[in-house]
Amino acid sequence: MHNVQSIERLRRLIRRLALLIALVTAVSIPLGYFAIAYRSQSEELAFRADLTAKVLARYVYMQGPAWRYSRERLEELLADEPDRAGEPQQVVRLPDGTEVVRHGPDQTPPLHEAATAVSVRGRPEARVTAQASLRPLLLDTALAALFSSALGGAIWLVIGLLPLRALKRSLAELDRTLETVERHAAETEYAYEELKRQHRLVEETTHELMKARDEAMAADRAKSAFLATMSHELRTPLNAIIGFSEVLTLGVFGPLGNDRYRDYCQAIGDSGRHLLAVINDVLDISKIEAGKLQLHFEEVQLDKLLESCCALVRGKVDGAGILLELAPPETPLPRLWADPVKLKQIVLNLLSNALKFTPAGGTIRVSCAQVEERGIGFSIADSGIGMRPEDVKLALQPFQQVDNSHTRRYEGTGLGLPLAKALVEQHGGELEIESALGRGTTVTVVLPDHDRSGAQQSTGAQGHLDLQLPGWLGKRSA
Repeated sequence: MHNVQSIERLRRLIRRLALLIALVTAVSIPLGYFAIAYRSQSEELAFRADLTAKVLARYVYMQGPAWRYSRERLEELLADEPDRAGEPQQVVRLPDGTEVVRHGPDQTPPLHEAATAVSVRGRPEARVTAQASLRPLLLDTALAALFSSALGGAIWLVIGLLPLRALKRSLAELDRTLETVERHAAETEYAYEELKRQHRLVEETTHELMKARDEAMAADRAKSAFLATMSHELRTPLNAIIGFSEVLTLGVFGPLGNDRYRDYCQAIGDSGRHLLAVINDVLDISKIEAGKLQLHFEEVQLDKLLESCCALVRGKVDGAGILLELAPPETPLPRLWADPVKLKQIVLNLLSNALKFTPAGGTIRVSCAQVEERGIGFSIADSGIGMRPEDVKLALQPFQQVDNSHTRRYEGTGLGLPLAKALVEQHGGELEIESALGRGTTVTVVLPDHDRSGAQQSTGAQGHLDLQLPGWLGKRSA
């Protein structure tokens, strides 16, 4: 709160100042009145004495030494004006103090006197004294003192008490305001401390999350690097299994003796080739995540590549009772600058996906054309089960499949579309999907028609495309 000593000093100062002003007022008014009235009375008495002295001087000059014995005449000279209440009394005395004559009403002590000498030819003959009572003046002065005391008391009240009351009210109001401010300040300080505590918690949590994210990313990179380097270790035994199954199936070293053995060997080979394809897809995704996938660019004739891919899956398509149509381009297409192996992998993955979800009697249509201002594109449209538009994003996530009654019975790793999209984007292209549930799916791929120099610039110094990876790459562990 306020400094109590300072406030008390201020109060004492105001009271002393008010008392001083009241005392000065109470004393100065009667003193001033008395001084002015006393001086006025002195001047009047002196004037009366001087005037009477002049009259007596002429009379003494004319009468000579006998003037002092003409008492009646002297009274007449002193009584030129009729007596009035409050008139001073005049006394004529000889130089030795002997009273000659007295005129006027008797005055009550204390007396106020003024004397003037009566001189004739430079010799003093008498002395005239005019005297008046000071009692009326003192009474008036007392009344003035009473009035000034009342005025001083009023001044002390106005200056000494009212300002203090106003000051007290103002200080009380200020105290209430300060209490409110201090309460709000305390609440603000508490809120600030709470905010600081929350901020520290957020920082600690953020630090822990970042640490966990870094550890997860490091583990994911280690996993991806491990898988990317496992190509030889995984492929070598699979190649041996596939190779020996083909040797047994073909009977290179003689017949097996029973046709069922040949069927079993054929099943072993098919399973090995399927497993090898899955491993290749996983390794490709791991290489992309690890940034180790290298694309080897060369000129590619897209329509010829599509024709070759369709020929590879023709047997499976016919066996499934599905019609595969390859529409030739309306105009000759320029050559693409792409990795032919990866581009063929993209097409085969999309064809395999269409074949898997198209029932018998359905149709798969493959077409290609030049897309204005975008490059060269191809599309693979099937009349299969399709999917809802909101499920397209899920289908592009690796190891994911749309979970509904139509797709639940189909097996697969869920790598076909995600891997195709990643490889397309590694080429600098775009993959788009249009699908409707029960009406089939159309996958469109558009690749930029770079020339040789542009493609070499895009591959970078390490021989692989330095492009923005898909959203699911490099972020799944974050």
